[in-house]
Amino acid sequence: MKKIVILCIAAVSFAGCTGKKGVTAVAEDKGVLTKSAVAEEASVQLTEVFTSEIEPYKENDITPAASGVHIDRIYVEVGDPVREGQLVVTLDPTQYTQQLVQLKTVEDDYNRLLPVYEAGGISTQQIEQAKAQLDVQREVVANLKKNIEVRSPISGVVTARNYESGDLFAQQPILHIMQIDPLKVIANISEQYFPNVKVGMPVKLAVDIFPDEEFTGTVSLIYPALDPTTRTFKVEVKVPNAKRTLRPGMYARSWSYWAVFSSIILAPQQHRIQPRAAAFAAASRAAPSRSGGPPRPARLCLQPYPLQSPPARPQHPRCG
Repeated sequence: MKKIVILCIAAVSFAGCTGKKGVTAVAEDKGVLTKSAVAEEASVQLTEVFTSEIEPYKENDITPAASGVHIDRIYVEVGDPVREGQLVVTLDPTQYTQQLVQLKTVEDDYNRLLPVYEAGGISTQQIEQAKAQLDVQREVVANLKKNIEVRSPISGVVTARNYESGDLFAQQPILHIMQIDPLKVIANISEQYFPNVKVGMPVKLAVDIFPDEEFTGTVSLIYPALDPTTRTFKVEVKVPNAKRTLRPGMYARSWSYWAVFSSIILAPQQHRIQPRAAAFAAASRAAPSRSGGPPRPARLCLQPYPLQSPPARPQHPRCG
């Protein structure tokens, strides 16, 4: 009887031990979902941003033809708009007045000699000399009048005034005028885009002081020679500025579609498939068909992996 009790206790103990060890925890295989997507063929426009300063489309220094003359009057102030041909400065007319009096004297002499010549009182040589002297004096007066009346050769805005009325003109320009509508931007473009840049191409511009605005210009001039040091060529962009929002000297960023690539295979954007990236878009050429037929669309295989250690190649069953 004692042996039977001992055997029962041993059996119960053995059953209890084996019961604890027999319970196996089944870990749920969460796995990682994979997805493949068919890429589509499309054309891709390449953009590149270039930085430069905004410049006036035209600018001009207002100076007389001769130095050492007194300024009689300046008709404009800094900031005043001017139009092409507008009178902006007059110089001291003293010399002009003297030559004008001399012209009147020469004209009177010629008019007195002309009837005498017609009557045969003087020779042809004498009347021709009087006529030549009159022509020279008229030219002198015309030049002096042109010099004392200084007009603007362009339409724009006065940006500098260096003298006051009555000052003696030296070497510094009296006025500086800039045309600010339109403006221009000079961009240095890499030589690889030279065949793609054409006159009339649209160009977008942005400036830091107007972050919410975008401006549009067009390529107006392409410099024919490249810089051998930087391997770049200059492009002039004409920018309308009717509202006078932009100003010369502003720092601008410009960009355009400098090149277009056709038959590019683009894949839809996915997330977390590359290290330190939140989105991914792959582009590749169409894959040739194994049977020798037309190219088949490239298939992009997406397989998430730990960002620290990407696999050597995807393991998705459809990615062969």
